[in-house]
Amino acid sequence: MERDRDRCTTASAKPAAVVVSDVLIYREGIAAGLSRIGDFHIVATVAPEQLAIRLGETSVELVFLDISNPRSRDCARTARRMSRDLRIIGFGMTSADVGLAGAEAGVTAFVDHDGTIADLNQAAKGAMGGVAVCPPGLTTRLLERIAQLSGAGAGPVQSNAALTQRERQIASLVEDGLSNKEIALTLAISPATVKNHVHTILDKLNLRRRGMIIAGAAKPSNWQSENA
Repeated sequence: MERDRDRCTTASAKPAAVVVSDVLIYREGIAAGLSRIGDFHIVATVAPEQLAIRLGETSVELVFLDISNPRSRDCARTARRMSRDLRIIGFGMTSADVGLAGAEAGVTAFVDHDGTIADLNQAAKGAMGGVAVCPPGLTTRLLERIAQLSGAGAGPVQSNAALTQRERQIASLVEDGLSNKEIALTLAISPATVKNHVHTILDKLNLRRRGMIIAGAAKPSNWQSENA
């Protein structure tokens, strides 16, 4: 009995964390790996739509969030609204563009798709100490975003550029953080066709990178329509 009490005291002294992913085996595996390292007390593993309920029931300091799914950004926004001090560690980052969209939603630190459990644990420890861990590619995107906000970008964004209906559709999906492959699957077209449309959109909006669309450099509501 006394040993059990000691275990409870040790667990409660560690930062409480929740692991969030659409995929059960991912969240259970990550929770098991983090528990073995022992720096954090994993109180639950949940699907994204269950996170708000869990945060309302349990005091949590950390959320390990699978950001490979675009829906995760809504999850991150909800979590940050519920607790501004919450640290959100994004894992499964498939591109810098996905990471940038996550940062806009409130993700605190990032581990890309080939990161390990040890990397995830280290990123969380850094976040708890006020250090934002970002892969180099994401750091570049974030600096570009700051330059865009400060007006030091490549040129004025043509937010009123005329886009075809298909271009508007693809640009909106890019802003949602989808990759070319994901857009192709969504629209039942080839990735090469998506790539060509993205290049055309960037030219029309006077943007250098697709990440600037994700960062909101040009808002879809301001785009003009052009007959396809």
